[in-house]
Amino acid sequence: MAFRTYYTTLLDEWDEIMIVAQEPQHWTNFAIGRSEYLLSAVASVRDSFIRVEFNITGENAKTHFDQLREQYEDQASVAFGSDLGPALK
Repeated sequence: MAFRTYYTTLLDEWDEIMIVAQEPQHWTNFAIGRSEYLLSAVASVRDSFIRVEFNITGENAKTHFDQLREQYEDQASVAFGSDLGPALK
């Protein structure tokens, strides 16, 4: 039952993700509802990998990344305690 709930919630959230027109390339971008932030799916048959990237673009990309990292560290320390493992760089 938890499995079904998880995927139902995930699919509901995906309603906000917009897929751009497909091109003959090994990646595609997904808008996530905020300008300068996007997800990219990348697949390489030649190099045998699949990955998902979270991209922040624009003039303030570094500042936005630093803000997200700070929020992550604050929330992770509440959820997991002070032992967060390796520092994000």
